[in-house]
This record gives sequence, C-alpha cells and structure tokens, in this order.
Amino acid sequence: MKSGWYANCDRGGMATTFEKKFSLSSIASIVFAILSFQFGAILGLLFAILAILAGCLGAVLALSPRVRGGVMSTLALLMGFVGVIAAIVKVFI
Repeated sequence: MKSGWYANCDRGGMATTFEKKFSLSSIASIVFAILSFQFGAILGLLFAILAILAGCLGAVLALSPRVRGGVMSTLALLMGFVGVIAAIVKVFI
C-alpha cells in the first residue's frame, strides 16, 4: 500500500493535465499587426502600437503553463515594430 503525497496519483487524485488555450491578447496582437499594414500612416501607427502592447501582454500571459501564444505574440511584436517603421516611412513619402 502506498503512503505519502503520491498515494492518490494513480487514482486521479492530482489533476495535472489541462487544455492549453491561446490568450485573447496574442490573437489581438496578430490582428492589430496585420491591420497596421492595411491603413495609412496615422491608423497604421495606432494599430502598430496596439500590436506591440497586446504582444507584450500576450508574451507575459504565455509564461503560464495554461496559456499558449508566446511565439505568436513575439511575432506580433516584431510585426508591430516593422509597422511603426512603415508608418514613419509613409509620413515622409
């Protein structure tokens, strides 16, 4: 007979599996990053900044083992920075 903290493990006493889900901020960051390339300089800059902020939040939330989307948030951060540069170029061209 088992004793100790591991006694109930084989009977399902400790739930260690759970479904990983994408965070809303990681999905929103990709959407904002894509939208930043679809509009002019002002709206493009606004969407790029929103993509950067949502990407940062999504990357922080992805540190939790229950949340996915860390790579997607990082990609959105990079796209947001490129969107800021594109918006600045649109102003001068």
